Amino acid sequence: MKQISFDIDKKIRLDEFLQNNHISKNLFISIYKDDIFINGNHAKRNSKLKKGDKLVINLIDEENHYEPMDMDIEVLYEDEDVFVLNKPDKLTMNTEGEKSLANFVSYLFEQRNIRQKVRFINRLDQDTSGVVMIAKNKIAHSYYQKYSFKKRYLAIVEGNPTDQELELNLVRNGIKTEISNFGKKSITIVKNLKNYGEYSLVSLELLTGRTHQIRVSMEHINCPIVADRLYGKQIEDFSQMLHANEIEFVDMKGNNHIIRTDFPQRFTWFLEK
Repeated sequence: MKQISFDIDKKIRLDEFLQNNHISKNLFISIYKDDIFINGNHAKRNSKLKKGDKLVINLIDEENHYEPMDMDIEVLYEDEDVFVLNKPDKLTMNTEGEKSLANFVSYLFEQRNIRQKVRFINRLDQDTSGVVMIAKNKIAHSYYQKYSFKKRYLAIVEGNPTDQELELNLVRNGIKTEISNFGKKSITIVKNLKNYGEYSLVSLELLTGRTHQIRVSMEHINCPIVADRLYGKQIEDFSQMLHANEIEFVDMKGNNHIIRTDFPQRFTWFLEK
């Protein structure tokens, strides 16, 4: 069992102190009875802290239900709170009964003696490759769910789109996402990096995080992502040409990070074919 401890240097409410240290209100409510201790005693929801107090949070061992599997997957970054992995295409995040990224995360946890559940901070579609962040504990997960991070993608699309900012209202309808006046706002910044005649290599930055946001947005401007079987045309032997190539975030110690991947091999193969 891992512990996180704090030496208190001023009078402050427990909930306020924890919120200042990356613990959300919902997480605080779920753990204060059993997992938070003040000077060795169980904390109460309305506890007050004073200078000299010792606050300890127990990260109780959790059961991990995913079978550990070693895979040829690049670990782009690691600290005491998170992993950043380069997910291959054609791999699900955690589909039951299938080999998934969660199995590899479980393997990493086993190697590092991390006895926690697998908690993804961001997710990618099965056929989308690129950066995925995983929390090593529920405190880190709470922090990264609360604080935003920047995600940038590369895609090969049909046509020759202009540089633009796409703002659409999106709503989930079954397996697809649709444009609707009653949907939630999405903002996608599109930059055309290079045109290859019928196709273009584009950079995309998400300012919001809606399901299938990029795929719907590119279909909307008649430049669907190549090989997108749901919003475009399926191409035999190729998964969709969408890759999360960069993520920017501030870690729990206040340090800024920009994590990038190499240019996807399948992009090169497609552009050369």
